[in-house]
Amino acid sequence: MDIASFEALEAKIARVVDRLEILKTENEELRELNSRLQDEVVEKSSEIESLRQSVAEAQANARDLDKEEQIRSKVSEMLDKLESL
Repeated sequence: MDIASFEALEAKIARVVDRLEILKTENEELRELNSRLQDEVVEKSSEIESLRQSVAEAQANARDLDKEEQIRSKVSEMLDKLESL
């Protein structure tokens, strides 16, 4: 192997090492981003569950209000009947 070939090989190896360092840095940044996003997913999942519970409670309360209105209406009808006697 002559000096020119050796120097070309050395330059290629230097480029590979430089690229490897860049890739390691990018990999670490992506791992950190992935970790943050996973934490965010867990947090959002918790928020979604809380909102689902709130919606279920609101629906239950709405049904209770409908029942309450039906009861008021029937009581009002019965009072009207009693007053007409």
